[in-house]
Amino acid sequence: MNKNELNELNGVDMSEYSLKRFIKRALRLDSALQKYRLLKVLPSDLNQVVLGLLLSDGSVERPSKTGGARLSVILGIDTLPYLTHLFKLLGSLTDSGISHVEVKDKKTGKSYITVRFKTAMLPLFVHYHQFFTLSMK
Repeated sequence: MNKNELNELNGVDMSEYSLKRFIKRALRLDSALQKYRLLKVLPSDLNQVVLGLLLSDGSVERPSKTGGARLSVILGIDTLPYLTHLFKLLGSLTDSGISHVEVKDKKTGKSYITVRFKTAMLPLFVHYHQFFTLSMK
């Protein structure tokens, strides 16, 4: 990635250190994954999927105000086929697979299994985070 491309990404509300760290990690990936990780915006079809998720069961996590953000999707085990479909669509933006987590309801004592995946921390998700947090205020 050259200096001009870094400056284009610099329009994202992230520190220069975080951007450089993100780019360094992305450049270690094979070229097919690099293509997706370095996107400034998602293709229209994936953008619609992400917006639909954020209006329903998904969320954008941004632990640091100077870093990237990630998409998080957590659903019940009964929706595993749907979550698997979403993972296939967004898998190139993730660093890990689908995980299963047992959650115990303290009031009833019942246990539930959730299935989830999270994308990598990416600059392109910062825009979604800003849009949905600003529109909620």
